Amino acid sequence: MLTKTTPRTTRTRTTNVGSEMNYSCICGRRFATERGMKIHRTKMGCLSMSSQQQRTAIADKTLKNQSQVQNHSAMEIQAESRDDVLRHPSSDKRQKINFPPASSGKQWEDLDSKIVLKIDSLLREKHPGAQACHFW
Repeated sequence: MLTKTTPRTTRTRTTNVGSEMNYSCICGRRFATERGMKIHRTKMGCLSMSSQQQRTAIADKTLKNQSQVQNHSAMEIQAESRDDVLRHPSSDKRQKINFPPASSGKQWEDLDSKIVLKIDSLLREKHPGAQACHFW
């Protein structure tokens, strides 16, 4: 006879001619097949009852407070809230951008040059001594 006990079930198998197979649920009910026991546990919620039990022994665990040192506390870490605009976006819809068709190369070149000029002017305003950088 082979007996195996887990937190969820007790399994007993006898391989004699009588072929007794006993499967016990955590609620105490017995089943002839393991499949029947699994179906019962799923339908009746016995599976969740067994998951509420402690699975590991606490002998190797310390019971003292595991909090971090005062100056390393995560509760003190907070980002500054400077950008209220990002937190509360305006209810106005953005203007739709009408890009040129993919086949018109000239219009794309014009758009590209306008974008480069705009970025260069914004960079010059922000950093007056810097020169424009072009990577192409």
